[in-house]
Amino acid sequence: MLLYSVDESGVDARSEFFIFGGITVPDHSVFELINIINDAKRNFKPFRIAKEVEIKWNYYSTNQQITKALKREISREQHAEIKNNIISEVAKRSRDEFGIFIYLVPYKFFVNDGWRSYQIAMNICFAKFEDYLSKKNQYGIVLIDELQGLKTKDEDGKIIDLSKQRLRGHILFYILNLYEAGTGKKQISHIPLIIPNIVSTLSGLHQINDLILGAFQYYLQYVFQDVHERELAVQIVQKYIRNFHVNFEDSNIVAALNCGINIYPQKSNPKWSRNLQKAYDLIPKLKEKMKSDFAIC
Repeated sequence: MLLYSVDESGVDARSEFFIFGGITVPDHSVFELINIINDAKRNFKPFRIAKEVEIKWNYYSTNQQITKALKREISREQHAEIKNNIISEVAKRSRDEFGIFIYLVPYKFFVNDGWRSYQIAMNICFAKFEDYLSKKNQYGIVLIDELQGLKTKDEDGKIIDLSKQRLRGHILFYILNLYEAGTGKKQISHIPLIIPNIVSTLSGLHQINDLILGAFQYYLQYVFQDVHERELAVQIVQKYIRNFHVNFEDSNIVAALNCGINIYPQKSNPKWSRNLQKAYDLIPKLKEKMKSDFAIC
């Protein structure tokens, strides 16, 4: 049995791309992975971090939780150290133990489609996971972190205000439809269970997933720039991606586009506005950068 930890990287226009999805791990590895998180908190210096504090990629979010729970603060250097310690321990595990299925879409497309963006993201990620399970003759469970609400404007200036409550309703309706199509035939036969709205503060697996997605988002912020931060971001993702089997067609290839890493939309539409077309033009550039930076195909 494989567990697929699903989350979003956060809606951040600075990165140009929205990220959805995450890592897959075998059920027998979960206890060990959670212990990595717990040990990192317990052994943190100069003070012990409470279990209920979520270690996130973002410094401000992590420090905010620590301040609220413990009335203390950590420095950026301490935050970077605990993140690196966690991922270094995770990276020691066999590459074949892990998988990754993520969906990338230019930020402008994400906010333009509102709820539909989440549905498309789930369609792509769950379909890839289903294909993987089918080829491996295995079964899997999807654990979705509680998704953030969306409040922004679309291309026409119309306000999109999607609260967490409304989003939760959309997700539940979508999941029910996945299991029962009009003909009564299951659309996903190797995923017997999808659990939405996991509380990540209680899930060490989702905290590890947050660090992986955060690393990708950090890379995307600098991918088109020739600065020191870009070099650092490439090194960080290289360290992570080598330990995740993301191409189930050929185990000798570290990663593959349109397999573990899925970038959409795949085709241009002449009806798009200039802003959407400009956002779409980033996709071939990103693919070429990723091929060069991570030796993927």
